[in-house]
Amino acid sequence: MTEAICATRAAEVLLRTMAGRSVMLRIPAPAVAADVTEQLGIATPAFQDLPLAPVAISKARATAAEGKAAKWELLV
Repeated sequence: MTEAICATRAAEVLLRTMAGRSVMLRIPAPAVAADVTEQLGIATPAFQDLPLAPVAISKARATAAEGKAAKWELLV
């Protein structure tokens, strides 16, 4: 086996055994160009949820300021 394949397998095993979590990535759905309500900004935006797994989740190094949401890092 090559070093690249070994490194890839080792990283996958570590992700699965140490933090094999699943997260949902929410992205906006594609806009319809011919829709007048989309062009005027009247339409309610639609979103798509895409599952990502395995994922290791950890808090970002920066300290959270009061009143702001905490930041997280994802290793996919």
